[in-house]
Amino acid sequence: MSTELNTILYEEMIENMQEGIIIISAKGTVIRMNDAAMGLLGADDSAIGVPYALLMAENANNDDFHEIVLSAIYEKKKISGQIVKLAGDELWVSVTASYLNSEAGKAVVIVIEDLTGISELRDARIALNKIRALNIELEAAKNEAIEANNAKSRFISNVSHEIRTPINAVLGMNEMILREAREEQILQYANTIQNAGKTLHFLINDILDMSKIEAGRMELTESEYELNRLLQELWGLIYLRAQEKGLAIYFHVEESTPLHLYGDDIRIKQILTNILTNAVKYTPKGEVNLRLTYQKKETDMIELIVAVSDTGIGIREEDKEAVFESFKRVDAHKNKSIEGTGLGMNITMSLLELMNGSLQMESVYQQGSTFTVRIPQKVCSSEVIGEFDVHQLNKTGRNDKANRTTIYAPDGKVLVVDDNPMNLEVAKGLLKRTGMQITTAESGKKALEMVERDVYHLILMDHQMPEMDGIETLQELKKKPCFCQQDTPVVMLTANAVSNLGNVYQEAGFDEVLTKPIDPVKLEMVIAKLLPDTLLQDIPDDNEKRSYEKGTKYDKAEVLEEYGIDFQKGLLHLHEDRNVYLELASMFVMQADKALEQLESFLILKRTEEYKICVHGLKGNAATLGADKLAECALEHEKKAKENEFGYLLENFETLKKETRKVQEAFCKITKKDDEKPVEAKWADLNSWFLDFQHISECLKDFDLESAIEILKQLISNKSWLCWERELLLAQNAIENEYDDEKALAVLENMTKGEKEWIS
Repeated sequence: MSTELNTILYEEMIENMQEGIIIISAKGTVIRMNDAAMGLLGADDSAIGVPYALLMAENANNDDFHEIVLSAIYEKKKISGQIVKLAGDELWVSVTASYLNSEAGKAVVIVIEDLTGISELRDARIALNKIRALNIELEAAKNEAIEANNAKSRFISNVSHEIRTPINAVLGMNEMILREAREEQILQYANTIQNAGKTLHFLINDILDMSKIEAGRMELTESEYELNRLLQELWGLIYLRAQEKGLAIYFHVEESTPLHLYGDDIRIKQILTNILTNAVKYTPKGEVNLRLTYQKKETDMIELIVAVSDTGIGIREEDKEAVFESFKRVDAHKNKSIEGTGLGMNITMSLLELMNGSLQMESVYQQGSTFTVRIPQKVCSSEVIGEFDVHQLNKTGRNDKANRTTIYAPDGKVLVVDDNPMNLEVAKGLLKRTGMQITTAESGKKALEMVERDVYHLILMDHQMPEMDGIETLQELKKKPCFCQQDTPVVMLTANAVSNLGNVYQEAGFDEVLTKPIDPVKLEMVIAKLLPDTLLQDIPDDNEKRSYEKGTKYDKAEVLEEYGIDFQKGLLHLHEDRNVYLELASMFVMQADKALEQLESFLILKRTEEYKICVHGLKGNAATLGADKLAECALEHEKKAKENEFGYLLENFETLKKETRKVQEAFCKITKKDDEKPVEAKWADLNSWFLDFQHISECLKDFDLESAIEILKQLISNKSWLCWERELLLAQNAIENEYDDEKALAVLENMTKGEKEWIS
C-alpha cells in the first residue's frame, strides 16, 4: 500500500471519528483538529496553525483542560481519561493526552470524548434496566393475581357445590312440609323457611355469576325459543312479589313481534328478572310496567326492546353511575331493609355486553325510573306473538303438557342416580305425589346394571359421583343397545353453578338440566315435558294423602333412646315415614359388617382415599337415622383420613367399631322378627389375615403351587376383603393359567409390602 494511500486513509479516519482529535507540535502550534474537536471547543478551521495557548486563551475558564495539555507537552508523559468540564456549556469530557516522538517529529495528540452523550446513554440504559426489572415484577404480580383469581374461582366452585347440596335438602324437605302439613302454624313456619331459602339461593347465584364474569368464563348458550314462554315465566316470577307489596303489574307486548327467536333466553330472562325485581323492590306503591317492542335490523335480525318502568323512589342524579357498581346500593340509608347483594345490575351489564346489547336508564328522584334494554336477536320464523294475555295464557297453560305444575303418572318408571342418600330421599319425596314408580341407584355403575334389568321412562342423574360421574355414566349408557332402543330421556341434576356446563351437558346428550336445590315445580314441568302423553293421568283426590298415620306414638322409640339414637330426628330426615326409617335401619344392620370389614382392610393397606369415602358413607347413614354419636365419630375419622393421620385412625378404630356395633345392636332390636336372632358380628383376625398372605408367599417361593392356590381360593370364597378381590384373582390366574408364580408373588408382595411392621 502506497504512502499516499496511507495518508488518505489516515486523514479519513481522523475526520470521521466521533472523538475530538487535536495534534499539537512540540512548539505548541495546532497542527490538526478534526470536526468533532472543533465542535467541542467552539473552534473552526482558523485554529489550524495557531499557537495552542492562543486558542485556549479564548477558553480562559478551561484551566483543567489546559493543564492536561501542558503537562503532556512539557513533561512528555501520557495522561489518560481525565474528566473535566468545559467552560460555557454544561459539557463534561474525558481527555487523554499523549506525547509522541517519531521520525516525523515530536507532537502531542489529544483525544477528547464527550461524556454527556455517554452519560445520557448510561442513564437510558439504567432506566431501561429499571423498566425491565419493573416489568418482571409486574409480570410476577400479574401471575400472582391470576393465580389468586383462579384460586378464588376454584374455591367458589367447590363451595357452590357444598352450599347448594344442603340448600337442596332444606328446600326439598320443606317442600314436603308445605305439601303434607295440615297445621296452620307449621305451614307459616314452612313458608318462612321457603322464602328465606329462596333468598339465600338467589344471593348465592349472584355471587357465583359475578365470579364467572370476573374469571372470563361467562358464556352464552343460544338456542331457539318462544318469546311468549319467556314472558310467561317472567310473569310467574314477578307477579307474586308484586302482589305481596300491593303493586299493580302490567305486560304490554307489540303484537307484530316475532314469536320464535334464537338466542340465550335463560340469560335474557335473568336480565329482565333483575330489572323487574329491582322495580318491585324499590316501588313502595303504584305499579310496574313492562313494554316489549322491536326494531328490524337485517333480514333475519331484530333488536328486541324491553322497557321496565315503575312509580318507585327513583334515583338521585349523583347516584346514577353507582347503580351499576358491584356490591353498591344507592341511597343506602333509606334502602337498608332491602335484601340483595347489590350485584344484579352489574351482572346485567356484563350479560348485555356479551350479547352486544345495551341498557339505558331514566330516573326522576321520588317519581320513578325506566330501564330500557336492547338486545339483538335472530328471527327463526315469520310467526308473530299476536295478542298477549298473560292471564289467558296461564289458564290454557294448565292443559299444556309442557307447563303442567302437577302431574300423576303411576305407570311411569323413574330411576334416580345419586351417591348421596339424603339427595335420594329428597328426590323420592319430591316425586312422591307424581305416583311414579321410583327406583334409586347410588352410583353410575349400579345405574348401568339397573338399566340392563328394567325399562325406565326417565332417569334423573347426579353430576358429581365417585368412580364414575354423571356424564361418564351417560356415555356408558349410550353404548348399551337396550338403552338406545328405549330412547330414555336423562335429566342432569347439578349443584355446579360456577363452571358454565350447559354446553357440556347438551353435547353429552342430556335432555334437560336441573340445578340444585331442585325447584319442585320445575322438576314436575320437566317430567311432564319428557314423559310420554300416554303415561299422564288425571290426579286422584287422595293423591296428597300420607301413606302413614300422623302423630301416633311409636312404641320402639324408647329402645333407640337407650342407645343414644334420636328417632324423631331421623324421622324428620325421612319425611316422618316410619316404614322408610325401618327399612333403612334394617339395611344398616345388614351392611354394617361389610362396611367395617372394608374400613379395616383399607386401614391395613393405608388406602386413605378409599377409607375416607367409606367412612363418609357410614357417617351419612348414621346421621340420617339420628345416630349422632356414631356420625360424629365417623366424621372425625373422615377428617383424619383426609389428612393421612394413620396413627389416629389406628388408635381410634376400635372406638369407631364399638359405636357402629352399638347402633347395629339397637337397630337389630327394632327390625328383627320374633323368630330371628340379632345379627352376629363376623370379624377377621388381622394377624391371621397377614399370616395367610405370608403363607401363600412362602408356598410360592418353595414352588408349592397347589397349596398356594388352595389358600387363595379359601380367601376369595370365605373372606369379604372386596378391595383385594381383583388382586387375589389376578394372583390365582397367574399361577393356574399363566404358570407365572413370579408374577403372583410380585402381586402379593406389593399388597403386603411394609404392612407387617406397621401392624406390629
